[in-house]
Amino acid sequence: MSSIDRFLKDLRSAVAMGQLMEIGDCNTPVLRQLLTLRRIDDFASRTTQTQTGRSDLPPRLIVAQQFAGQSGAVGIVFDALSVRPDMKRWNDRVLRRTWAYLWLLFVTMATGLAMFYYFVNPVVYDLRADLKLESAARVVPPGDFGWLVFAAMVGGLVLALVVAICLVFRLPAKIVTWLGGRTIARQRQASIALSAIEVLSRSGMPMQQSVQWSCDLVAADPFTCQQIDAALSRSAGGVKISVWAQANAQAAQDRMAKIDLWLPLAATAVIGGVLAFTYCLLIYQPLISLLKELASVARGL
Repeated sequence: MSSIDRFLKDLRSAVAMGQLMEIGDCNTPVLRQLLTLRRIDDFASRTTQTQTGRSDLPPRLIVAQQFAGQSGAVGIVFDALSVRPDMKRWNDRVLRRTWAYLWLLFVTMATGLAMFYYFVNPVVYDLRADLKLESAARVVPPGDFGWLVFAAMVGGLVLALVVAICLVFRLPAKIVTWLGGRTIARQRQASIALSAIEVLSRSGMPMQQSVQWSCDLVAADPFTCQQIDAALSRSAGGVKISVWAQANAQAAQDRMAKIDLWLPLAATAVIGGVLAFTYCLLIYQPLISLLKELASVARGL
């Protein structure tokens, strides 16, 4: 069995166990070039039909196979091919939880307004009619707030529908990216790339070639590659590359934890506060109106 066949077999085992990996470059959408069992089998069948096999493999997969053959560190290869899909799944998970909280807020508001509109509001105005307050009151507030309650109820249902669509289709996906997701992705890629650079350097590969292979392995964009190259060139050699890798991994983990916690919480607090204020205003306005009219009648007696 050739080294390529062994490498593809290892990839197949990882994918069969549920690990999500892709072989696109930095300009390819994350889930566009996913590795599937059928695709790996297709690569394996094509390599057996050629003498070298490598010409039929995608560029990133060629780099991954070369790295595995050079270093024997297949685990780093799996991490490198999984880093972008893992970030995509984390992004989707944060968005899904945020939209789920907002959907519950809108549905709860619309349900409460519907109950008030159909069960409580008629009682309030029947009470005013039975007491015949308008004829004796000095101050007569506006008579019907029901249309405001109904309009807010319909608006809440429409917003709940919009949020449900965003929840299902995970839109807009750029929210987490704008809030630091891009930096997190680069830090995670840099962490894996630095680990790969250390392994390749130990195997005797020149530093510049190690950086290039490692950046290609994780599909890092030019900015990330420049940062890694500049950091290594400025290093005096006293700090091990593994320390840099751990620092980037920890920084990415800390940022992920903050976004994971604060994005759903902030969205719920801000939008929930506005909804709570609107809800209370709509619910209590008819009751306040009735109390003002009663007070006006009492002062006129």
